[in-house]
Amino acid sequence: YETPEQAVQRELYEEFKVKTETLKHLVSITHDYKDFKIELMAFESVVTEGDFELNDHDQIAWLSLEEISDYELAEADRERVEKLRTIL
Repeated sequence: YETPEQAVQRELYEEFKVKTETLKHLVSITHDYKDFKIELMAFESVVTEGDFELNDHDQIAWLSLEEISDYELAEADRERVEKLRTIL
């Protein structure tokens, strides 16, 4: 069994080759799409080792909650950003 915190650490390593420490859970949302339901979580994490490598992605960007509005996001991601805005 993998905890959500372990999943974040694994995914960040698999996707970007960085090791991280998950500091705290920030928000969770559940979104119902037409054919499936998804739960998305956001965690505060810190990189402890490595430099970001783009293995499966074309680009990476560090954005504020205001700047992220300039990007096209999936419905569930938009909900997660809105929830983050209420706590940060």
